[in-house]
Amino acid sequence: MTAPIHKIDTLQVLRGFAALLIVIYHAVLDIEGLYGSEDIFWNHEPFIYGIDLFFVLSGFVMIYTAYEQTGVTQAKRFMLRRLIRIVPIYWFYTLLLVGVLFLMPNALGGVEFSIANFLKSLFFVPYYDHDALLYPFLKLGWTLNYEIYFYAVFALFLLLPRKLLMPALTVFFLSTVLFKDYLLPEGIIRVFYGRDIVLNFLIGSWIGFLFIKDVRLPKWFVYLGCATLITSIVWMFNADRVEEYTGYDFPKVIFATLIISLLVLPKKSQHIKLPKIAVFIGDSSYSLYLMHSFTIGAIIYVIAASGLQESLSPWLTFIICVVGSLIGGGISYLLIEKPLLSWSKQLLLPKREINTSKSKTKK
Repeated sequence: MTAPIHKIDTLQVLRGFAALLIVIYHAVLDIEGLYGSEDIFWNHEPFIYGIDLFFVLSGFVMIYTAYEQTGVTQAKRFMLRRLIRIVPIYWFYTLLLVGVLFLMPNALGGVEFSIANFLKSLFFVPYYDHDALLYPFLKLGWTLNYEIYFYAVFALFLLLPRKLLMPALTVFFLSTVLFKDYLLPEGIIRVFYGRDIVLNFLIGSWIGFLFIKDVRLPKWFVYLGCATLITSIVWMFNADRVEEYTGYDFPKVIFATLIISLLVLPKKSQHIKLPKIAVFIGDSSYSLYLMHSFTIGAIIYVIAASGLQESLSPWLTFIICVVGSLIGGGISYLLIEKPLLSWSKQLLLPKREINTSKSKTKK
């Protein structure tokens, strides 16, 4: 039995939570740089766990929304819709960064521009930057390079009979990670696409597969999922202390897998009513993810240029950065992302398809 497709608020809230973790990660990093101390807040590294959540959620959503699609036409349609969803606002903020670089070069210390790398960034081609790191021009776009990679592999396997989709995804991603030295060409492709992080897409795909096959956990597992979510938050804020006493690092992938499974697979969990503001933050999470570095960067720049750090506490600056990012993400979603998405659909999709995804879960 295949479950009907509709928007699942729980997934949206988890997307918002994941984006908020990344906001916190960068806010702590930049504020500690502003105040010249690494001991103001907590260890920011565990908060990169938001990326693991994003990737597991992405795997889930692709299976949930596209499992029934097979054949060349459906594969092309799938890839086109994914590009429409990802590209317009990513290009918008990449171009915005170019504008900021040329108008205020001193505000972006360390950012360098070249036509070749700029074009690679726009078309999701990983490359080594001037610091020998695999970041595109808009650094946050490194995750989108992985997303596009996953979409391309997924679209390719939509050409297979439906029953072979999950086995093919499993064999492909496991083999290219576990045996990357033999299967992937030496260089950037092996270094970038052979990382363990791509297995998060596979994990999410299997959770999505269980969901569409109507595999359900008892209803009370939702409470276990909430407890796991709370545990992950407490652990993140106390990661150094936990590691000191137990020797264990923060288990990002385990928490991402458990939280999504325990909050989505229990019976009737997808019908749980959640606060509208939390769902809205989830809806706007892509905008929040792409633009929060602009918001935080602008706030830090103004504070540093005016010397306000002498009178503002780091904690107040942190609150301003996080709240400002949330507000900016919401504005970007309503005034930039949604109009760009609507315009792109009207331009590239047949009219009969433009409204078919309104009731589906957003990326």
